[in-house]
Amino acid sequence: MKKKNGISIYFMQILFALVPLIIGAVVLSLVAVNELVDNLEEGAYERLEVAALGANKYFAYDIANGIDSQNEDSDAYVDTFKGNGVEVTIFKGDTRYITSLRNADGSRNVGTKANADIWASCKTGQNVKKSDVNILGTNYYVFYMPIYDPDGNVWGMAFAGEPMSTIIAAQNKVISVNVAIAVGIVIVFAVAAF
Repeated sequence: MKKKNGISIYFMQILFALVPLIIGAVVLSLVAVNELVDNLEEGAYERLEVAALGANKYFAYDIANGIDSQNEDSDAYVDTFKGNGVEVTIFKGDTRYITSLRNADGSRNVGTKANADIWASCKTGQNVKKSDVNILGTNYYVFYMPIYDPDGNVWGMAFAGEPMSTIIAAQNKVISVNVAIAVGIVIVFAVAAF
């Protein structure tokens, strides 16, 4: 085996075969992970929008007819979303009126105020979607939408939120699976090259 400056030609051939493979695996993994992470976040916002819309529509009749919705049936309804890891709240103005969110003592977190910036946006008829919103010490992906009274004025807001830890755990799993696959492919081709 001939050597050029202490490096065998055989080793150089293997190196020329593996370097592009490693670069390709890294680039493809980065692109795939970035796309999957974006899709996970967008999927979370879509789930939250559907949940907020469902809550909005569920309470629309009561709001339109001036019926007090604070009752056990309403509490049971907002609690149904918990099975999917989603918290739901109906705000009257900027104040939590009906909610699945619970305080440390187990009581419902009613009577507390929404973030002033979020309420200001919803009051003008805008939907709000954000990440990293702290509610009761937990950071959430959130979606708020205005609720209208029969005259077309903003009565309050429907809220749906999912803990960021849930999405981050899914993102970490996607990253680790992609890294493992990329490393596995590089190892298989490295063994074949040798």
